[in-house]
Formats: sequence, C-alpha cells, structure tokens
Amino acid sequence: MRKKSSGYTFLDMTKEVMEMEKKPLTVAQIWKYGEINNLTDKIGSKGKTPLNTLQARLYIDIRDNENSIFTQTSKRPSKFYLKNLECEDGTDGEIVEIEPTGYNERDLHVLLSSYVYASPEFRCVTKTIFHERTGKTKKGYNQWLHPDIVGVHFPFED
Repeated sequence: MRKKSSGYTFLDMTKEVMEMEKKPLTVAQIWKYGEINNLTDKIGSKGKTPLNTLQARLYIDIRDNENSIFTQTSKRPSKFYLKNLECEDGTDGEIVEIEPTGYNERDLHVLLSSYVYASPEFRCVTKTIFHERTGKTKKGYNQWLHPDIVGVHFPFED
C-alpha cells in the first residue's frame, strides 16, 4: 500500500483554484488557473501528463470518498466544483439532467421533407430510406452505408 504524502496534492490545488474562481471548471481550466497562480509548482509532480493525473484524482475522490468536497457539475465537458460553495448562477453544483425531447430522428423527416418541397429555393422531392431492412451481408455491417434521407430536384418547369 502506498504511503500518503503530507505535502501539497492535486486535490489541494483544485480546492484552492475553485475557491478563487467560484465557478465550475474543467480539468484543463483548473490546471491553467493553477499555473497562472503558481500553484502547480507546489505539487512537485514529475509526471508527463499532469492533467490526466488531476482528472483521475478528482474522479476517484468523488467516487470513493463519500465525504468528498468535490462534485461533478456537468458531463461533456466534465466540470467540477466544490460542494459547499454556491455557483455564481445561483445553483448548487449538482448535475442537471436534461429531459429527452421524445423526438426520434425519423420523426423529423416529415418536417424536413415538407420544408424542402415547399421552399422555392429547393423544390426538392425527398424519400426516407429504411436501411435497417436491407438484407445484404451481416447484420450491422451495412448500417451506415445508406443515407437516412435522399432528395432529388428537377430544375425544369414541367
């Protein structure tokens, strides 16, 4: 088992940066603000990928430590924040789940088809292709071979 270092750690730097900035930050932003304020020099890390180390330490602390002071506020991009601080926008640092719209891509084909047909710029006739129904080769092999929707425009008047 590894002996715990009593020195300045990645998590200490992250806490200091977040207390100064008072907003959720990505790992790259945390490291950038740490460099600007000369906090990264205190860590004494000799690794080649300190951003990856910082990210791993944050994820592990949030996952394994039930008393973690950090929380993940968003995904893609992953942003982290301190649990005890309130964000500038008045929300706490919890992840907000977005409700799915309930639309499937195919549901929008009717709307797109009617638009490109009625629009004087396009005057295009479209057709949806159901490529899942093709029986060629193995299942899933030809999934992206065909476009979902195709259109044709006849430039003459009649």
